[in-house]
Amino acid sequence: MAKDENSSREKPYRVFFFSSNLDHVLFGNANNERYNKVRDAKDFSNDFYGEPLKLASYLVNHACAVSEKSYRDSWTALSEKDSSLKACTNINLLVEDLLRQAKVTALPENDIRP
Repeated sequence: MAKDENSSREKPYRVFFFSSNLDHVLFGNANNERYNKVRDAKDFSNDFYGEPLKLASYLVNHACAVSEKSYRDSWTALSEKDSSLKACTNINLLVEDLLRQAKVTALPENDIRP
């Protein structure tokens, strides 16, 4: 195998946070039963199938999305007191970055989920 010439270079990465689990953030159920997890996941998938910008709008404007606008500040807020136990996420920052890279300037109103 050829040695990757970039293998010794530092690789940038970021980590994003979903409270105790994804169900907690998206559905308000921190300890959902397996049956309900599957049902909720199917409903969620069906709601946003073929609607990537509506999904982006949902994640950016979600009530659990942190309001801090910098990645570093979001982690500071998430690490305070018991914030990590609350239903919250900073995934909205990733979505906003991806939208900027794609030059999306406006999101549709999310009429799929409240």
